Amino acid sequence: MIGAVLAALPASAQWEATIGLTDLRARYGASLPEGAGIVGWQTEAPITVNIAAVDYPVYWPDLTDPLITAGRSIFRAGPPPILLDPTVTFSTHARDVGLGWYGSGTRGVSPDLSTLVSMEVNTFLGSAALQGLNPSTAPVVHPALSVLGIPKVINGSWAGQATAAEENADILRRADYLADRDGVTIVTAMDGVAGVSPSALMGQGYNTIQVGLSSGASSDGLSTVDGAGRVLVDVVVPLAPISYGMPLVAGAATLIADRAQETPSLGNADDPRVVRSLIMTGAEKLAGWANSSTQPVDLKQGAGELRVNRMYDVLMAGEKTVGSASDLRGWDLGAGAVGVQYYFVDNTMANAGNLMVTLTWNRVTGDPNDPTGSARTGGANFTTLNATTVLAASALADLSLQVLTTDGVSTPLTSLAVSDSAVDNVEHIYLQNLAPGRYAIAVDGSLGTQYGLSFNFVPEVSVGVPVGILGLAGLGYVGWRRRAGSGLP
Repeated sequence: MIGAVLAALPASAQWEATIGLTDLRARYGASLPEGAGIVGWQTEAPITVNIAAVDYPVYWPDLTDPLITAGRSIFRAGPPPILLDPTVTFSTHARDVGLGWYGSGTRGVSPDLSTLVSMEVNTFLGSAALQGLNPSTAPVVHPALSVLGIPKVINGSWAGQATAAEENADILRRADYLADRDGVTIVTAMDGVAGVSPSALMGQGYNTIQVGLSSGASSDGLSTVDGAGRVLVDVVVPLAPISYGMPLVAGAATLIADRAQETPSLGNADDPRVVRSLIMTGAEKLAGWANSSTQPVDLKQGAGELRVNRMYDVLMAGEKTVGSASDLRGWDLGAGAVGVQYYFVDNTMANAGNLMVTLTWNRVTGDPNDPTGSARTGGANFTTLNATTVLAASALADLSLQVLTTDGVSTPLTSLAVSDSAVDNVEHIYLQNLAPGRYAIAVDGSLGTQYGLSFNFVPEVSVGVPVGILGLAGLGYVGWRRRAGSGLP
């Protein structure tokens, strides 16, 4: 046996009840789709194993553990040649990340994930997908992997940065391109250390879901890479270290994707803009949460703590259309138009309620002359940054969000809140103690830009206290680090 286990995901933990997974499974039982037919990529910073004076990268989970292997096909994608026996060596970090995402039975959030590609991080950044710093090739899923199906969810429990600012910008733009073109939800994370700025990669992207810790023991703040001033945290989780918490969000995204593929009327829900919106709208505000009209979410909490049951309730309420009236909740994959577009939602509860609304859209990269992406082809356009050829970034569309009272039918009246950031590609409104009645949700700006919108009324309750299981983040190799310690059995 080589190495040692430095950290392990709890086999049964309070987080299952905290994030609403226990409630969701109790209500849906066997009818809950939990990942069948979905392709996921687990990208990992490798462990270096030295055997007979030769270093080998190890990045895959335990392929002898039935919690990892049962019911799914697993493929490895990494530096050739892969000479080590995968049933003898493996990364415990990859194993424990995987258990939280797709661990079989009730072990993971989406235990029926059908196809897993276990991928070494530099392979993901290079030949498998992003084609980093390749001045002639757009991001593309490698043909050897595309035959398995385009991934719906990618989890990256690692952090790092390139040696130059232009390299960081190029990689972030390529990830945004992949998410936007292929409809892939990419889950990234803050660093597992409080009080520091997040690493450039991959926690400073635009089109990704960025995860922090409910305890506050993770990085936060505003972006500094490829556009300054954006709030970076989207949602927080009550399980630490951050490596093991963020796969819960990947699992939540997988639940949405599976339901969307099985229910034609919900088919648009697997768009990453809608997935991000649903997850943020379902979140629970913790003590100290605050935002403003120009800062859409809290710097440390994002939209709040993950609640898969609320997220799922909004999903199941169905896709709405502009001008429609909804009972309590709903969502839409819409497009910006000339003038303001209104959605109406009724608080039909007997008492006051809290309303959460989230609007998200993608940054478009690869064509600076087409910020909406409506005319973009599969080929990317490039530009020069610090004398280096990188993927071009177009102007970011600017949408705004507003909630108003109404006359009870279809006429908006008094504005209650506005979210209008000039730099973020998410807007979020949280209103408390709203009386029963009809409210208008207004979306304004950027003709043709596709957006994900979701909204949810819940009963008025007091804000809770952050709950977290503390842990330490470990070190990786070269520029990358895993979000928690890893070893080999």
